[in-house]
Amino acid sequence: MFTIDPHSRQPIYEQLKEQIIRYVSLGVLQPKDRMPSVRMLARELGINPNTVVKTYQELENEGILITEPKKGFFVSNQDVHAILCLRQKEEFRKAVIQCQETGISEEEALKIVKEVYEGKRGSRC
Repeated sequence: MFTIDPHSRQPIYEQLKEQIIRYVSLGVLQPKDRMPSVRMLARELGINPNTVVKTYQELENEGILITEPKKGFFVSNQDVHAILCLRQKEEFRKAVIQCQETGISEEEALKIVKEVYEGKRGSRC
């Protein structure tokens, strides 16, 4: 179900985390679904079990996964879509701050947002 690109510049735990979030967002992973065990997933992906633990713990801290002692990790019953929406808004906020810091005007930023929502590809800087 999950794949890792060992040649990617993105850390392995982030690759795994993004895939889990995507599957939850798409409904492939449903609330109360049991996640693969740490050892099993690590063996399947050929990665260190500590990497899987780190990923699961970060997702638990974000409210996307929960731990049941002696049973493992499960997809949270919480409104995961609301959690993901808040997460995306925060990332967008950070991107807007970066735009400000690099001198992109509010007008240009809004133009880019509009182009994205209209499905157009804008010009690059």
